[in-house]
Amino acid sequence: MAQLAIPLMIAGTLMSAYGQREEGTAEHDAANYNALVKEREAQAIEAKSKIESQRQAEEASRRMSSLQANLGASGAVTTTGAPLAVLGEQAKQDDLENLMIGYNYSVDAQLKRNEGEQLKYAGDMARYSSRIKSTSTLLSGFGSTAMMMGASKS
Repeated sequence: MAQLAIPLMIAGTLMSAYGQREEGTAEHDAANYNALVKEREAQAIEAKSKIESQRQAEEASRRMSSLQANLGASGAVTTTGAPLAVLGEQAKQDDLENLMIGYNYSVDAQLKRNEGEQLKYAGDMARYSSRIKSTSTLLSGFGSTAMMMGASKS
């Protein structure tokens, strides 16, 4: 019976170690895939930022044209004094709004990239941990097998 037990212990040890290593590799691969998804989400956010920024700029241009037309229709001279200050303030507000759109989307995109980096790190750690576990399994299993072989000779 001991002759069959030893090969079975060795086979079980090898299979267990292999399974642990494959589990770590699978976790690593899944983490890398999920990190890629996060990068694509970041790119989509950046694309949306450009579209929103363009939309806001067009809206600001229409608003400025309307403001100039209304000021002109009231008889105000838009190149000096208070009307010019109103137009300048509106332009500053429009520029600030556009900058905030870019900033907010940039922050969102960076958060997605950070999530992706965290996923990659977790995957790397899972792979590393699985290698340690599989090595430990091999050492323990072979140690137990060696002890059993020594005991069967006695």
